[in-house]
Amino acid sequence: MSGMRRWLTSTALGFVLLSVLALPPRASAQTNVCPTPCKPCPNSQTCSSCDSKTCPPTQPRTGGTTVHRRCCTNKQGVTHCSNFPSCPSVSK
Repeated sequence: MSGMRRWLTSTALGFVLLSVLALPPRASAQTNVCPTPCKPCPNSQTCSSCDSKTCPPTQPRTGGTTVHRRCCTNKQGVTHCSNFPSCPSVSK
């Protein structure tokens, strides 16, 4: 009977372990830090997105440059996006 008890205990423990592993990960705390190309949001706001757009190519280069803007959400849930910076007139 002890062999059966040991088997039931290990099986139950296995089910508990699998159920814990199947749970979704805990949500991490939101932060005001945006992804690398965008600047962080002001205090008490969270970064909701970092948008980018490609500027048209300038002479003598054929490839355009990319500019970025951040969107921040305040405590009331209102999202404000900064304006895209001006596209450079001369490629570097």
